[in-house]
Amino acid sequence: MISNVTAYTSIRLETFGQRLEMKRVGKLLTSLASAAALMLAGCAAKPPPFVVPPSLEPDIANRLGIIGIAPVKAPETDGLGPAGTKADAAERAGGNAAGGWAYGSVGAFGVHPAMGLAAVLLLPFAIVGAGVYGAIVGVSEKEAKLGAETLRLAVADIRPDETLRERVFVDASRETRHKFVSLNDPQGEIPVQDEIQSGAETILEITEATIALVPIEDSTDPKLTLVLSAHLGLRRAGSEEELYATDLKMREGAAGFREWVADDASLFRKALDEVLNTFAEKAVMDVFLRYSTHLPEKPTKSLHLFLVIQPVSPEHAKQFNKIFSSKSESVRPTLRWQAFPTPADIAADPSGGLARATNVTYDLKIWRQGNFDFWGDNNSPYFFPDRIIHDVEGKPGPYFVPPEPLEPFTSYFWTVRARFEIDGFPRLTDWMVVKGYTYNRGHFSCWNPYTIGRDPRPSCLVRFHTPAE
Repeated sequence: MISNVTAYTSIRLETFGQRLEMKRVGKLLTSLASAAALMLAGCAAKPPPFVVPPSLEPDIANRLGIIGIAPVKAPETDGLGPAGTKADAAERAGGNAAGGWAYGSVGAFGVHPAMGLAAVLLLPFAIVGAGVYGAIVGVSEKEAKLGAETLRLAVADIRPDETLRERVFVDASRETRHKFVSLNDPQGEIPVQDEIQSGAETILEITEATIALVPIEDSTDPKLTLVLSAHLGLRRAGSEEELYATDLKMREGAAGFREWVADDASLFRKALDEVLNTFAEKAVMDVFLRYSTHLPEKPTKSLHLFLVIQPVSPEHAKQFNKIFSSKSESVRPTLRWQAFPTPADIAADPSGGLARATNVTYDLKIWRQGNFDFWGDNNSPYFFPDRIIHDVEGKPGPYFVPPEPLEPFTSYFWTVRARFEIDGFPRLTDWMVVKGYTYNRGHFSCWNPYTIGRDPRPSCLVRFHTPAE
């Protein structure tokens, strides 16, 4: 296939489109015609949009009572393996070679017909050579089996089912004003009668948990990211009817399969511990803290329905090639945003909760732009946030002035969210989504595959450029 990766893009695409499917390395020669067709038609698929779930309504949140956190069943670990074995690596290498070489052949014809003809004649050799290379560097079936077993033993040592519930309990008790209890049962299930006798009025369940290594590129030996996903449900004790439900997916790290397995899976163990932390934080955020109004049935460009704050100054540079035109007035700029809630926010809230919002403060983050290294060693390519320099929580007033001057002639990213209370319970808005990004059938269009489950999404951050002093 053709990887339409352009050197001037602000994110790396996770989805490269439909790659060539070949059963055996010997059939790689048949990819010539397919590669040429893909080259002409283009194979970069449109990435799936980011779904914004509705939040727990204030009237329901006020009547949760004592919340029991149910036991979490051990996550499924069938996906803890490489992105295929040697045969798959050979297919990917041959397919990528076919697409890339076919693309180059067209360019060679534009230079001189003889060069184009030579490139076409050499294409089968390039495919075969790439396939052989893939078969050499790919993971063998034995190595894949032993490696997956090493990772499963690491999962068993960390006990993510118990660890996740403990961390959700700690984070929820600290960040909210609800009262929580742990419902303990060695079988992972609580009978209805025991739920009621425990004193819990509401049950928080974390179900369908899976831990997997997911490819983030389509190279011969692709990097894999650790993904933890699960379903979160809130229901009344003794009832199956859910008061709130959402699916959550968090990711951590990026490394080859052999790197994940090396040193008794030390890198994997560290990443799993970190993703359990971020999952617990996000679970509490989505279920109990996050506040947004219901999505409309018809598409609209109004972002008030998402309860996000709009920047006022510096003006956001919406286009990549206009980044340097969005300059701040000094190296100590005054960042301003809309005061929350606006009259439009209150009018768009069918529950009426925002009309009772009190104690409004703001959380703010500022990042320095990454260095000019497109792929980067830490997934921080150019025009992508790299190092966070300010992380402020609970700031009064819709403005912020950095206490120290920023670096001159440097690009920065920033975002804001509101922190407030409704009927005495703390709530949060989503992080700022810039006005240039629109609503489309319930999704934000500023989707970024490298930010699955992460807040704020870097592709939605506001950016500006400081002057040269």
